[in-house]
Amino acid sequence: MCARIVQITQVKPSKTAEKAQKPLDFSKYTCKYMYMATITLYVRDGDTKLVEEAKAKLGDSLSYLFMDCLRDRLEVLPLDPDNEQPSEVEASAKRLSLSRQERLILANQYQILGLLDAGDADDFAQMREIVQRGYAIHYSELDEWFYLEMEASRSREILDILNMFRALMNAKGRGLSVSEKLHFAGLDANEESPEYGYVKFLVETMRRFTEVDLEVLNSHWPLMPRYRAMLTAWRKGGEKYDLTQAGINSIAAARAQAS
Repeated sequence: MCARIVQITQVKPSKTAEKAQKPLDFSKYTCKYMYMATITLYVRDGDTKLVEEAKAKLGDSLSYLFMDCLRDRLEVLPLDPDNEQPSEVEASAKRLSLSRQERLILANQYQILGLLDAGDADDFAQMREIVQRGYAIHYSELDEWFYLEMEASRSREILDILNMFRALMNAKGRGLSVSEKLHFAGLDANEESPEYGYVKFLVETMRRFTEVDLEVLNSHWPLMPRYRAMLTAWRKGGEKYDLTQAGINSIAAARAQAS
């Protein structure tokens, strides 16, 4: 099911945050999603108690309260007269279209899941009611944890990057000179979340490239531009999987130029 909040930290808001509209002010907390980026939100000191009270009375996690707030705001915002585009909620509802038969299947599945998972029974009951009653504007809640498809070319790029770093480590094992700067340094979980998630999937789920240390996978800094420069040099080399010192030096030069 959905992600759970793992940490709540009260912070002093900036002047900009104090001017933000009240419905969008929330307590700073960190949400961890499966292969998803970290999200940080802020609230005024005095509103922390209000958030906790809403959580206690409504019985939802802070992540659900925040998403409901966003949906409510988007649904009432007027369209921009110069660019009359539907809200993200409406656009998502239009993307997910369910036939009567599909709604029946989903309703039954949510009922079964509610019986199997008592901890999330209320969530499944809500989803069942959405599809049973045909509330199309809320269909986005059914697939909000789904990612957009990752193009095969982007996946291939990540595979090639990991193979390049493996080739560099193999070369080091053969006694060639490989700088510590030529080790895989992770990816930014925020700015490079699709690539970050795919690497984590390869290592954690598929058990490939297990030399990658997941504990330090989040670089907190975008590194794909640097990796792409190194990858170009690696692909141009004659012996990609049996690197020579000249090939290693070419990759190192590409990295230095991209830094």
